[in-house]
Amino acid sequence: MEQQLIRNGVGPFSHIGLFGKYLEEANRCGFRKVCELLSHNERSEFAERIMSAFHWSGQAAIDSMSEQDYMDQLYSEREQSFLFYAISLECIFGRRGDKDNLTDRIATRCGKLLGKLREGQLIVERKVRKLYDLRSRIVHEGNCHVSASDLGEIRQLTKDSLIILLTAWDFQQMRSEQEYERWFEPDEPSRAG
Repeated sequence: MEQQLIRNGVGPFSHIGLFGKYLEEANRCGFRKVCELLSHNERSEFAERIMSAFHWSGQAAIDSMSEQDYMDQLYSEREQSFLFYAISLECIFGRRGDKDNLTDRIATRCGKLLGKLREGQLIVERKVRKLYDLRSRIVHEGNCHVSASDLGEIRQLTKDSLIILLTAWDFQQMRSEQEYERWFEPDEPSRAG
């Protein structure tokens, strides 16, 4: 049966085993939580947000190949990967149906999630604003160069954000968009622990 699926373009080309230190690392990064989310036919709003972000970051990772290879990528491929990571950040930090002040919202929320102290939050916010300016130039002007460094930065922000959302206690029991939105309100803690 499996060979039939593979021949039809469905299913894995081969099994991937995660054992020992690889499984420990995968679980530390939220692999178990992703498996749990994937196992449910009906997902909460929050789970759908996370899975959508994974979809786009996965697409970006496929397009950007391995970390070593993306240094040599063609510019157009970098731009596409960069945009997919930006979409992933929008899935993580955007507010459903509200596109006003998107850059500000993503920068502020990403800063709150990733920055340990206010100084760290401001550094993350500046980095996100710089990357979103680049994203806007790609989308609205159509001809912008994405450096390997820019691609690496947006990739790391996306990866770190997803890992925190999958592993931090604050997010473990979240089910609704309202709970998620409340976490980003000013009187909430500044860092997931």
